[in-house]
Amino acid sequence: MKKLLTLKEIGERGRNGEYRAICDNGKTYEASYSAEYKCMFFCIPYDVKVLGYVETSIPEHAAEAAELIWEKNA
Repeated sequence: MKKLLTLKEIGERGRNGEYRAICDNGKTYEASYSAEYKCMFFCIPYDVKVLGYVETSIPEHAAEAAELIWEKNA
């Protein structure tokens, strides 16, 4: 498993990003970091603690592949 990132580490990067919040209930949740507001946006149950974050990655050329699929099916 990747190293869990802290909110401080993510903030030091100074850029927006998509993450998975790893929580103490054994589940993960989608999370988005906003460099403009310097905070993480996510929706989790109130009694769940975030242990850390892992960056999610979009496969390289995903946008191009999606466009080709859309054109082929249009």
